[in-house]
Amino acid sequence: MSQVLGRLCGQVAGDAFGPVVQSVVQYLFTAGSRPLPAVIVNSPYQRNEVKLALQVLLQHHMVTFSVTRTSMVEYTLHPDRVLLLLRYARFLLLIKTRFGVEQEVILDELLRQGQDSAFQLVVRVTKRINESLEEGGKRVQPSTIRDKFCELVRGHYLQRCASLAPPPDPSAPPPAEDAPPPPPVVEGVPPLVEPEGERAFMPPAQLDMGAVQRAVDGRPGRPPPDDPVRWRVNFSRLDEEFRDQLVLNSVSRTCGEPAADVMRHLMALAAQTSRPWSPECGPVALTELKDRLTRLSNSVHADAVRYCEQYVRIMSEGETPYLVRFGDAGGGQYTLNMKRVMQNFGWAVAENVVQERFGSRAGRIFRLIRSKRYIEQDKIHEWAMIPPKEAKLLTYQLHQATFVSVCDLRKPGQQVAPGRLVFLFHLDFNHLTRMLIETCYRALLNMLTSRSAEASRHQRLYDKQQRVETLLATMRQQGVDDDQIAEVR
Repeated sequence: MSQVLGRLCGQVAGDAFGPVVQSVVQYLFTAGSRPLPAVIVNSPYQRNEVKLALQVLLQHHMVTFSVTRTSMVEYTLHPDRVLLLLRYARFLLLIKTRFGVEQEVILDELLRQGQDSAFQLVVRVTKRINESLEEGGKRVQPSTIRDKFCELVRGHYLQRCASLAPPPDPSAPPPAEDAPPPPPVVEGVPPLVEPEGERAFMPPAQLDMGAVQRAVDGRPGRPPPDDPVRWRVNFSRLDEEFRDQLVLNSVSRTCGEPAADVMRHLMALAAQTSRPWSPECGPVALTELKDRLTRLSNSVHADAVRYCEQYVRIMSEGETPYLVRFGDAGGGQYTLNMKRVMQNFGWAVAENVVQERFGSRAGRIFRLIRSKRYIEQDKIHEWAMIPPKEAKLLTYQLHQATFVSVCDLRKPGQQVAPGRLVFLFHLDFNHLTRMLIETCYRALLNMLTSRSAEASRHQRLYDKQQRVETLLATMRQQGVDDDQIAEVR
């Protein structure tokens, strides 16, 4: 992991939680897994502040703890979870578009808290929505929020957190000899167990709606029992939605809107028999796809039902096919190779970057090297139809910017000498991917740093504007004339 990623994680965490969390994030990124005393010693803040910062990071699942063989607790930072803070707005927009305002508020509250019980979440969301509906005289019932919450859980957008491990059963048989040893037990460190499979997405038990209503109204009463189950956002499910939408947008641009409807229902059928992030989805029979489109003809394009087979054939042919024919059963079975589709998207991004930075002819050379896989320098200008001098200059620029790699090949039966070697130009997809991701990290860091600098530079103007707005609000409440308000403004 690069230094730019560490600085970016620190900047993102600092903007969200403050400078103490920023220092803890930067230290854990640089040092790796470290115990609490090491984090405190290497932080310029007080012990209580560092412990509170670690609590915040643990609450939002950006830091996890583990017990080592020496019975020491170490904390580990997860940079990918820190960068999820940048996508919170997209998550909220997705849920609002897919479900509605109530589910958006539920997700927003859970993103703010990191994790929470179903009881407290329903109470807070109900209060928040009722406060926004006071002017219209409307109110939402806690039972409605509970149903919306269960809907998100059933859709795998929310999941259960790790819970306390049950005490050991003395009557249980001893573990096998080849079984891995259990982690050491440290006093004060709770042993946690992650829910497996569908158990992580079981809706909560029946809530005491009477206690929920009393908490919403602020009326005294018997406090509800403590719920040991905590809930958090399933970011993998949200990223899966973005990935599928990316594929559908690409199909819509290249093959048309009816083809996107066909692909959407094919992916829905494949999701029933395959894991969400498997490299290749399960096979889907063409007859099964036609039956689904016919059954749901009211919600899809008419051409998608009429020309389903033709659209599937189009998406399985060409230089960058989306589908792969798997078998002939059921009128033909097709699979979606998600790994290859994402690789094609990566190549398209790299080609666009090369063309924007070096021009259209450099993009032509880049595409030529990709199609030939390995090519000599003398053949580039012939097949790209570019003058030799310009082709050499552009190839050198691409190699200097590490977009193009070079490998040497010795001719058989000859001595190894610089003049007798053949230099072949080729592309390294993994290197290109890492370089483009690093460029994105650097661009994000520059934008966040520039925003912080501009905000601090104009802080006096912000403070003055806030004081003026407060003064104007006070003058309106006191019934001051509009002329005096305009003069102050």
